[in-house]
Amino acid sequence: MNRQETQPKLIEDWTKEDVKKWITEDLNIDEKYAQILLDEEVTGMVLQELTEVDLREMGLPRGPALLIRRMYNKLTSSHESNQDSRQLNDKKLSTKEHQKKTNNEEENSVLFSSDLGLRERQGRMKTKN
Repeated sequence: MNRQETQPKLIEDWTKEDVKKWITEDLNIDEKYAQILLDEEVTGMVLQELTEVDLREMGLPRGPALLIRRMYNKLTSSHESNQDSRQLNDKKLSTKEHQKKTNNEEENSVLFSSDLGLRERQGRMKTKN
């Protein structure tokens, strides 16, 4: 299942139906266990708080409970990793932009100084004539 098309990008925004769909379609866990989470009104916000013990107390066997927890952790860690690399890329980009701006300012300063020097020489030449 492609989460980008059918589910909100942020797990915290998932509805209980999104959670059920993730469990049945992405994790291939039996519908009856996904239905338990739906009946318990487990949304993305709730899912992030659940432990394996919580899932077991809801009636899920150890296997599906472990799989849900581990895949949720993997999903969130890859999401955080993507955010970290985006922030790093943004920082690199801003550093490059700063360097480019500094280089442009230096070039403009050199051009201004050259132009000023040329005007001074031209001014001296006019006073000599």
